[in-house]
Amino acid sequence: MTRWKISRPRILALLVSITLANAAYSAEAELKANPFWESIQPDVNVSGFVVVGLTTGSLLSGSDILGIQLRPPGSMNSEEVCLTVQSRDGVYISRNTYILPPSIDNEPVNLPYSESTALDLLKEYEKEHLAISVLSGNCQDPGDVYLPPYGPGNDISTGINLMINGFGATDVFYSAPTIDKTGTCQALHDGRTTIFDFWCHIDLPAPLDNDLQIRIDRERYGRPLPPATLSVATSSSNLRAESDE
Repeated sequence: MTRWKISRPRILALLVSITLANAAYSAEAELKANPFWESIQPDVNVSGFVVVGLTTGSLLSGSDILGIQLRPPGSMNSEEVCLTVQSRDGVYISRNTYILPPSIDNEPVNLPYSESTALDLLKEYEKEHLAISVLSGNCQDPGDVYLPPYGPGNDISTGINLMINGFGATDVFYSAPTIDKTGTCQALHDGRTTIFDFWCHIDLPAPLDNDLQIRIDRERYGRPLPPATLSVATSSSNLRAESDE
């Protein structure tokens, strides 16, 4: 009797194929760099940006990592996007450039993650412990427009989630003047908060024809810290307004 030995990478590829076959058809972006870049560092110094993650739909856990998608608008000036995944404790980070399929306009695109060798580690991270973001352009020189990615079962959402590094702030606030929205971000206290320690959710109350401009303000015991601003592609993305439902 002949026995077949299937390697771990082949098993992962088979599982991913089965998962995608059961979901609606999506195009797939091509991983530009080979090998896949990621880093695991048990001891990490605090550094980086104020805005660490931006997603839409439900908050994503490490178990959702194989199902990351986005809907790139046809108006994008770049055929590449930069996907960054960071754990809140600072142990894990990955940053990889993907080449989008041609002629994509507001259609679902998978960002494959099966090349990662840290999938078992990532499964240990629950929601609010992982920050995921996608910027237009190459990771070596990314643009300044965020594209909201989403996970399995979250094809369309009415809001966005922000993971914020307060850098010592005691309070964090968001404002989006174009949609007349302001609010307070939620502090995350449980566990190690090396990379980010606040979470903000912003609902979209009206249809958006242009990119969404957001300002993040931080305070330390009432003393203002330097603000951060960002632009989110919403006009042709997977975001929709509540009034459209």
